[in-house]
Amino acid sequence: MNNENKKSIKASFLTTVSALFNLTMMQLKEKMNFSFKQNLKKSLFSLSFFIIGFAAITVLCYFLIAFAKKMGIFDLNGAFPTNVLVCIFTVMFVLSVVFTTISLVQSLYFSRDNFVLLTLPTTPSVVFLSKLLVHYVNEMKKNFLFLIPLFIAYGINTKLPFYYYPWVLFLFLLVVTLPVLIGALLSIPAMFVYQAIRKVKGLQYALLGVIVAALIAAAAYAITLIPPNINLVETWGTTFFQIKHFLTRFEKAAMPITWLVRLMVGRGLTTKIFDISTLYIFLGLLGVIAFFSTLCFYLSKPLFYSMASKPFEYKKNMNAKVRKERKLSPFLAVVKKEWLMAFRDSSFISVVAQLLIVIPLAIALLNSLYKAMNTRFLGTQLTVCFNLFIVMLFMLSANIRMASAYSKDGSSAYLNKLQPSSCAKLLFAKLTVNIVVGAVGLAATVAVYSMYHALDAKSLTLFAFAAYFVFVAHLFGSAQLDIMNSQAAQYATFSGQSNNPNENKSIVLTFILSVFFAAFWMVLAMENNRTAWYKILVLAGLYMGVKIYFYFMKIKVYYREQ
Repeated sequence: MNNENKKSIKASFLTTVSALFNLTMMQLKEKMNFSFKQNLKKSLFSLSFFIIGFAAITVLCYFLIAFAKKMGIFDLNGAFPTNVLVCIFTVMFVLSVVFTTISLVQSLYFSRDNFVLLTLPTTPSVVFLSKLLVHYVNEMKKNFLFLIPLFIAYGINTKLPFYYYPWVLFLFLLVVTLPVLIGALLSIPAMFVYQAIRKVKGLQYALLGVIVAALIAAAAYAITLIPPNINLVETWGTTFFQIKHFLTRFEKAAMPITWLVRLMVGRGLTTKIFDISTLYIFLGLLGVIAFFSTLCFYLSKPLFYSMASKPFEYKKNMNAKVRKERKLSPFLAVVKKEWLMAFRDSSFISVVAQLLIVIPLAIALLNSLYKAMNTRFLGTQLTVCFNLFIVMLFMLSANIRMASAYSKDGSSAYLNKLQPSSCAKLLFAKLTVNIVVGAVGLAATVAVYSMYHALDAKSLTLFAFAAYFVFVAHLFGSAQLDIMNSQAAQYATFSGQSNNPNENKSIVLTFILSVFFAAFWMVLAMENNRTAWYKILVLAGLYMGVKIYFYFMKIKVYYREQ
């Protein structure tokens, strides 16, 4: 090979790497606000917050491991067995594969930015790899918020040698590729299933019915397993050996994950990490990554290019039936449109399932446990406090999607200013779905809660109204975040945004409000149990009124005529 060929190959390689880097960074900047040049102060603040979160989770994991060792929960000799790490790692790995697959189906085959990326001066292979790299970075970020802190805390607690920590970080750089590659392969059948479900309405309802039936059956079975009288002190001996037996069987069943954990921490018997099996497992890991990478390149990439090249926005349904529309007022017409769009949105199904099924089942399961315990006055108050926390946490989390409700209109978001009606009515119409479904879901939850006679009828009514007022306040607050910091430009280019700042704020607010109102009720109940619910109701009502007022005021500011 002469020098000219070598230079040509080198130049081609550098061009490909440069294009891959630029495409990846461009997508990261848009989807994850990953840009130091655009806003240095904001980026440094986000980085500092991320580091603080990483340190806090590491400290929390350290104390949980220390507590488990001191109490002898998993080992009578005060050790923390590696099969616990295997169990946690397996659950997180499976969840990672599932969510990565779902995300890749949208990103690879139905994302609007595919048309833009494929017109750039690069190859489809580079575009495909950039998509996978974006998900790789996202998965790495998630691992830094739980699994990596867990393994670092384990190393500190068990006094592993200093070279353990860079070794773990290096291995996670490799291991994180697995859920991305597996997700890319699973996205192929998942895409065809998604298309079939989207086209056949009957299949959607059948699938929803199966999921609902499975949830109800699982919850009912779990409730039947609860003993009539729970006493951990008397039954701990039997419980301990049941836990130990389960972890041993789980470790054998999840052998691939067991090998990965052994590659990271050794056998767990001593502080020695490396032996001859380390080399074999490491080579096996590299082989598996190479195998899945080859499959992705030859199976997923051609399908990606085929789907991304189809102009699906021009397709028409020739079998659509023409129906005569009733004349409605502008506001009712918009409300009808929002309800129709909600029923066609897959995220709405998850919200309905969460509010109408998951919360009542969670309350039933939780109070079945409490009923089996012998509690005093303080314990009874704590159970009510925790019920309030769980109800609010689940209900408020259903509002998180509203923090991007207006931005998801993308390039058509400006049409709200052109409609022959006030902007306030048009924007409020989008909230009516959650307002109604939330009320129905809370009514079902309160009906289930009343079966356990934890509260009298008056207190239960006040409980319901207080929770609903906070729910409505959080709903308007989340929508207000989207009005004040619209992400419509990102949604106009991309099909989604993996790190929406408004949704992140809504998530934080969900947890803060749930903790605050539950803890505040507990403080009031300890002072005077009779007036506690009235005070909580007044506070929740005032908070709701303030959020509604500011919501409409922000609309006047941000949607005023220029």
